[in-house]
Amino acid sequence: MPQVAPLSPELQSALNRPRGSISPAEKHLSREYYSRASKDPSLPFQTKMGLLHHAVLANPYYAPALEMYGWELTQIKAVDFAGFLLLERAFDPDMEEYLNPNTSRSHFLCTLIGRYNHTIHKYETARRFFMKAYESSSNNTDVNAVQLATCITSFPTSVKNAAWHLAQFHQWMDKVLKKEKLLIPPVVTYDLILLSAFNFELYYEADIRACMHKYYLLTVKIFPSLAYAAPRFAPGGGRKVGVASGFFGKNNSVIADFGGMLQRLDRSRFDLVFINIVEKGHADEFPWEAERKIDVLSADDGWLERARAAIEAQQFDLILYLDSTMSSSVQQLMMSKLARVQAVSHGHPVTTGIPRETVNFFVSWAAAELPSAQDHYTEELLLLEGSTMHQYYSHRIDAEGRSVITNEPYRQFERAFFETLYHVPPQRRWYTCMQKPFKLHPEFDEMCLGILAKDPNGVLILHAPDFEENQEVLQRRLGRALDRVHFVPALPHHILMGLYNVSDVVLDSYYAGGCTTTREALEIGAPVVTLPGKYLGGRWSLAYYRIMGYTELVAESKEHYVELALSVGPRHREEILANVHKLFFRDEAVQSWTRALETMLGVAPAADV
Repeated sequence: MPQVAPLSPELQSALNRPRGSISPAEKHLSREYYSRASKDPSLPFQTKMGLLHHAVLANPYYAPALEMYGWELTQIKAVDFAGFLLLERAFDPDMEEYLNPNTSRSHFLCTLIGRYNHTIHKYETARRFFMKAYESSSNNTDVNAVQLATCITSFPTSVKNAAWHLAQFHQWMDKVLKKEKLLIPPVVTYDLILLSAFNFELYYEADIRACMHKYYLLTVKIFPSLAYAAPRFAPGGGRKVGVASGFFGKNNSVIADFGGMLQRLDRSRFDLVFINIVEKGHADEFPWEAERKIDVLSADDGWLERARAAIEAQQFDLILYLDSTMSSSVQQLMMSKLARVQAVSHGHPVTTGIPRETVNFFVSWAAAELPSAQDHYTEELLLLEGSTMHQYYSHRIDAEGRSVITNEPYRQFERAFFETLYHVPPQRRWYTCMQKPFKLHPEFDEMCLGILAKDPNGVLILHAPDFEENQEVLQRRLGRALDRVHFVPALPHHILMGLYNVSDVVLDSYYAGGCTTTREALEIGAPVVTLPGKYLGGRWSLAYYRIMGYTELVAESKEHYVELALSVGPRHREEILANVHKLFFRDEAVQSWTRALETMLGVAPAADV
């Protein structure tokens, strides 16, 4: 998620003022400042901004000043959050001369406000402004209908509300897909109109394959040129593999998963070239200087054509995408058929929804999939062996007890540290779930509340959302036990390991569970209680326990999950530490991937060549 700068204390204080506290003199002064700023085009920019700033400070209820100042701030990346907040406020009917969504200017602003809020994960605000734009009498295109169709929240207010959001998705999707022709202005870009499908990971009650395929159909309906096929492919029998991702950064979870295996693939067996996709505004953090790579920089309108040409020139026999949906550039690129065989893997553990003739395979792990898992994918499901690890993992904590991420130790953090900073009572039983808040489905709330109901001494420690809007959703959902819930912000890795170390139980989220987070908790012996979901993203913890030969903390139902959490004791930590070594430094994972790549390439194993 993009980082946002908080409002200045001065501006925040002004916006918090009750309307009745604004004097007639202040209202007059605000209008004077606004008038001077708006009527003299020769004013230096800093002078204009100073006038608008003081206009808002004098009367934070005067919508014309909020609009003008907000718009100018949105054009400055460092303070765009404040700008969009002022623009939102200008539409509030409680403002003086509030903005009417029915003007063409206001319709445009509502569309932008919705898109920005979706980017920073304020989904309810985003949906509200998309709806304002859609219902505006100035709306004469299908842009807002498409935005509403693809606006999927990761913070439903209840189980019923989650079902409502799914129903809304299908209702709006069917509405736009049934249209013979969508009215989309030529200037509209992919990133403006199509919102990320990432949040489907949360909705495990959905048919994700059907949802993702609808998303694909809508995408190529709006942008048919994305469904591109190269005029020729490399002939069969070759071993040239392009490995593509938008997340080659050193500490990214995608590289944490695939990096060890990729570095150990036999280069005499595969001609490996990396396709390093760098989103506009993101740093290039490719970690391996000695590797051959193609840099795909999605910085301007012609990036996709250049990327296709560069990739086609390589004549790959296979392109393997490590992830989908998390990068809009990856999502667009993978709709092109640029190699004879194309595959995607579990960097994001859901199907692409793209037809099998374009993305041929989804590479997953038998230890983590149901027997019926093929039904979850539009691609052909290719399973890595279930009796061995699927990736070559190194430790996240080194031999000296230091985090390999921050190079700081973790064992010195005692409960008093978390009591001081986050008011967690040290004498209570700590149930900790530091999964990202978007993974906390309302069904999981009921499981957590069930634990607290049966353990009067228990407290729940959760990862705090980034914004008040989402924090309020979680607080309402957990309301009946909120006095025993402690929200902790994102922690540096060594402090997070310290928290796991002093927690009694680590709770795996449900339906979408942990992968890296589970593995690093188990590494230090923290007992993780898990209930496997239907889809891959909710089954990593089960798979790790299977490889360890230790499934005592794998629940069979929500009720069983509660019982297991209550039963965890010191012996579980000892038993986990005795078996967790089986997850690390497994050369069998590299061998499993070697066989999978050769299967997709359609070549004989190297030993038989």
